[in-house]
Amino acid sequence: MGQAQVVTPRGGPGMGVFADSGEGLRRLARFYGPARRHWVYEDAAGNMVGHLLGWET
Repeated sequence: MGQAQVVTPRGGPGMGVFADSGEGLRRLARFYGPARRHWVYEDAAGNMVGHLLGWET
């Protein structure tokens, strides 16, 4: 796959570039806890191009 960039709200663990999306998702889970919702975005060919996570506040 390729590198994954994580962008978080202010006060979060900050932006980072990770080896893959799994590494970025694990970092977010360590900081915020498990996400309540998780959407995966795909391009027209069915390739994963992004994740959107949501937490209860």
